[in-house]
Amino acid sequence: MGKPLRILMTNAFVASRSGSELYVRDVALALQARGYQPVIFSTRLGELAEELRRHSIMVTDDLSKISEPPDLIHGQHHLETMAALLHFPNVPCLAVIHGWLPWQEMPVHLPRVRHYVAVSQTVYDSLTSERGISPEQITILPNFVDLDRFQARIVPLPAAPRRAAIFSGALGRPEPFAIVQEACQQRGISLDAFGIQAGNMLTNPEKALASYDIVFSIGRAAIECLALGTAVIVARPSGIAGQVTRANYEAFRGLNFDFGAKAPPQPLTVEAVGAALDAYDPIEAHEVSQRVRAEADISGAVDRLTALYDQVVQDWATHAPIDPLVEMRLTSACLTWFTSHYVESYVQQIGRLEHESMARHQLLEQAKLYITKVEQEAEERAQEIAEARDYVRRIEQESFARVKFIEDLQNHADSLERALEERLATTDNAQALVHDMTTQITQLQEKLAAAEQREQAHTAELADQQAAFAAQQQALIKQHQAEQKALEARLAEAQTVIDRLQRKLAYYRDLV
Repeated sequence: MGKPLRILMTNAFVASRSGSELYVRDVALALQARGYQPVIFSTRLGELAEELRRHSIMVTDDLSKISEPPDLIHGQHHLETMAALLHFPNVPCLAVIHGWLPWQEMPVHLPRVRHYVAVSQTVYDSLTSERGISPEQITILPNFVDLDRFQARIVPLPAAPRRAAIFSGALGRPEPFAIVQEACQQRGISLDAFGIQAGNMLTNPEKALASYDIVFSIGRAAIECLALGTAVIVARPSGIAGQVTRANYEAFRGLNFDFGAKAPPQPLTVEAVGAALDAYDPIEAHEVSQRVRAEADISGAVDRLTALYDQVVQDWATHAPIDPLVEMRLTSACLTWFTSHYVESYVQQIGRLEHESMARHQLLEQAKLYITKVEQEAEERAQEIAEARDYVRRIEQESFARVKFIEDLQNHADSLERALEERLATTDNAQALVHDMTTQITQLQEKLAAAEQREQAHTAELADQQAAFAAQQQALIKQHQAEQKALEARLAEAQTVIDRLQRKLAYYRDLV
């Protein structure tokens, strides 16, 4: 090509940091670096538009302000793409389709849309099976990551995860967040949530997420986290598919790291999340990260995208002129389809809003009742506080009186202490005399104690002598008794002899 192409990019929003908005930002910056002239159109601008303007990329919400027609329309989202095609009737279009369910992602069926880009196999299947787009008009160009921004982590993942994060809009809502949080708490893993629904937008995810071990995510956000080297668990509120590994990488890559049109493998429950956490594998995370960094760099994706730009522009340059009547009728058909789906979508949305309004009204009534109850309790507590303050004042008054009484006692004690000191000063001699008397008494007590000890010893000695004398006396008595018995025995024997002699004497007398 000669001069760099001027590319008009469209998107429903260029305000926050949703997937398609960041896709536009990253592609626009990459195109600018290659010498292209990107201009961005959206009816809803915000912070992201200001960021792009700071990089000298033009952003507008009014197509009439674009005075120089683009060479190509890079169309994203149905309404904005249609508006750009109608405003620039002689400019071809490359449509980039990011989803298959929202009406905003429905493809525009006009002859000037020369080619379609599907970001996943699921989108491709929807375009060929539900939207009537010829396979020859479609190129699958998976999402990508800016490897210069998302540098691989230096510190390896730990053997067991300690920190986890949710980096997905819908999963940050209160109910799914509570499910993931409970599973993490059961395993001692901290959990943070980032995204629009979590009310915690990240302007620098490449830095904020680098320190997490596990991230729950889908789509481009999942690819960015994989590039950082974190373990990624594919999950959304409708279900969970587990960690991205070498075994399932190809399938997830084709589905833009989502479930696609398929039902989720498991519903999002505490048990399912816990099983995914328990299956955490840091080695698999590292291997998958290496593959993502080898295959999903933004440079290669933009190479393919700009090649498609050139192809579309060249094809349009050699294409036979399109009958304006045909294009107008096709435009009418697109607008008819858009009106029916748009109105139906908003009727459903109004119904949901009415239902939510009724629910909120009920909550408001309950809140009013609760507020009334709280006000009553507040009045009761105010009365209790007033009574408590009165009681505190009485206590303070009593405390002051007691302090005064204690001060008086202290003063009296000080007076007594001074008087005692004076008396002690006049009784030094008496104290010396008392000391001498105390010493003498102590000596007398010592002598008395010695005398008592001698008396006790003498008494013990007398007791011993008395015991010895008693024993000796007892022995003498026993000896005397024995001698007396012996004498009595001899006397009896002598009496027997005398009696015998007397009988003999009497006998001899008789003989004479």
